[in-house]
Amino acid sequence: MPLFGNTTEDVLVAKFYNAYQTACFSLFQPHGGGTLLTEPKIYLGVAMWIFYWAWSFHTKVDHEPKPEYWHKAVLVFGVDLIGLSLFQHDGVLAFRVLTLINLSNCAFAVLLWHNAPYRYKGSFEVLSVYEDPRACLQVVYIFLGQTFLLLYVLQSTFNPSGDKLSANYGFWFAGYVAVQMGGLNGKGKMSALGQVWNIEKWRHVLMSQRPPRLGIKDESGIFQAEPRQMEQLELYLRCFLGFTVNTFYRDIIAFLTPLLLLSSADPMELVQNALAIAYVCTLDDLDPKMLVNENDDIAVVSNAAVGEYVPLEEP
Repeated sequence: MPLFGNTTEDVLVAKFYNAYQTACFSLFQPHGGGTLLTEPKIYLGVAMWIFYWAWSFHTKVDHEPKPEYWHKAVLVFGVDLIGLSLFQHDGVLAFRVLTLINLSNCAFAVLLWHNAPYRYKGSFEVLSVYEDPRACLQVVYIFLGQTFLLLYVLQSTFNPSGDKLSANYGFWFAGYVAVQMGGLNGKGKMSALGQVWNIEKWRHVLMSQRPPRLGIKDESGIFQAEPRQMEQLELYLRCFLGFTVNTFYRDIIAFLTPLLLLSSADPMELVQNALAIAYVCTLDDLDPKMLVNENDDIAVVSNAAVGEYVPLEEP
């Protein structure tokens, strides 16, 4: 059954669609004689990735660089080009290199944002089950569920039995423009992947002078459950799980989106896959809640903190 009808409008849409698909195929198909070392896309992608991080470290001011939207667009497209170039030659190599790039992105993010010179005392807003002191067993189930779903995404993307000849480069580019830069990046809390893990806030939680006694308060200021003291080991574990899911898993899914959409059977399947892929990282999301520390000597940094930032006082 043809994708478009025979009316004038349908013919025009069909011509535009075919021209778009042809242009994307010409631009993003394998070049360089079929060898990875002569593939120009991978060198362009590496240059864009290096540019973003070199700029971030160069402009680091008060431990809080302020990347513009176009800087993020350069980083994402650069990693996409690297992943596509590798995937066209060796799917296993593409998976390994993209994993290494995502680990590097996480490490660079920690170096840039782990030491913010602000503090907030006593309470802050939590947006993830990993921050909720009432959730214990639930944390385990959600983390395992997110891990299983991510593995299925990886299997679907890098399945060695997949037919690369069916790759649709128009779908790949649409994944970058519409999904990555339209729905995932530069939207803060409204990102389809949820909010990234707040490194600054949890650094200060872990550096508390004594184990915090945390509880959730409702809108009337009443604790929903008895506050409980959280030991350092549990805090480190929650921070590790939250960082793993909302930074590492999140970046993997964000950067794999075009490759996952590359082999969609038709435009409707592309739309369905684009909407479904973000589900993995939002399983742990909560409605905003006020987390209060009764041992309120804790200094907490958070972009979602209740109230205004307070400059760090001199000792």
